[in-house]
Amino acid sequence: MIKELAKTIVSDLARIQKDQIVNILAYIYNTPEHEDPLLELPLVEELALAIKEKNAFSILDLFSLNIKKQYTEENKRWIYPTSYFLDKIEPSSAFIEVSWESVSDLFNSFDRGYSYGRFLKSYWNEIYRKNKKLIFLNYPSHALANLIDIDYDTLLDSYLHAANCDYNYLKSKGQTLDENLYSYSYFQIESENDNLKLKAKKNKKPELYTGNLDTHKISIIPAGIIVLPLDRSRLNGTFVAHYAYYQNVMLRNVKVNFKDGHIRFVTFQQENEDNFMFQNALMNSGEECYLSYGFNEAYCEPNGYYLYDQCIDGMVALKFIDNSNRPVMLSSIDALLKKDQTMK
Repeated sequence: MIKELAKTIVSDLARIQKDQIVNILAYIYNTPEHEDPLLELPLVEELALAIKEKNAFSILDLFSLNIKKQYTEENKRWIYPTSYFLDKIEPSSAFIEVSWESVSDLFNSFDRGYSYGRFLKSYWNEIYRKNKKLIFLNYPSHALANLIDIDYDTLLDSYLHAANCDYNYLKSKGQTLDENLYSYSYFQIESENDNLKLKAKKNKKPELYTGNLDTHKISIIPAGIIVLPLDRSRLNGTFVAHYAYYQNVMLRNVKVNFKDGHIRFVTFQQENEDNFMFQNALMNSGEECYLSYGFNEAYCEPNGYYLYDQCIDGMVALKFIDNSNRPVMLSSIDALLKKDQTMK
């Protein structure tokens, strides 16, 4: 399926044309926690071949994880001159980042000062500012599998199915959901015997993520999620989250009760050393919060990594932001999202 995925990315998402230049960025996993240093190489090779079939050109950038550690530990002395990256960005049409590590750095980590994460953010920001296409493949590694305690082959198989979906169908399904959500402001989530009422923020259109680079110049794979900003003060009731995510930890069966947006209580079905950390992050989260709904039918079972699981077809989730700008997510694949007909 790796060959098929490469062709899908190059043809359906990036839509590479003749004579364009595509940068492919990947890691060499040469650290003790990784079992296969060249894990990403087969996908990198297939991407390069798929680009060549378009009579286009690929540039391969391979980063050593050991060098990444050097960036983090040595701070400023490892930062390249800005002109180096500007000269590199200008002639390229698209950038494909293979690893999940970079996505985690960008979307699920705290501020590390002059670290590799900050350096990487500035690099991607410059690419985005130059209106280049950016595709984060979010490709799993053994380290990710170990982190979320799942068999790597199982994780990879789920990822490949979700990433290699029918993107035209995904776009069409997303547009239908977008029209339905945008036309209404009041919703309720029914989970088991409980109910949570919520209200969308006024004049805020849902954000649709289908991998379509016409809508967003950034695409994160797997795709298939719609996100709606909420008025936190209008959260009232109880949500039973079968899966709760924070800092690459997944907890099961967490019940949260809200009153005018304030959290009245949080209960856990099982004792876990991570319960307090999760509860503290949720209780101290800010006003910013979102409703998300997954609709990728090729992805069926949660694996424990929220950037994958949020795309599962029918996954209803509430996402909050802690005081270090990290996501705290409550979700359920069995909950029912409905328009609240009692409110106008």
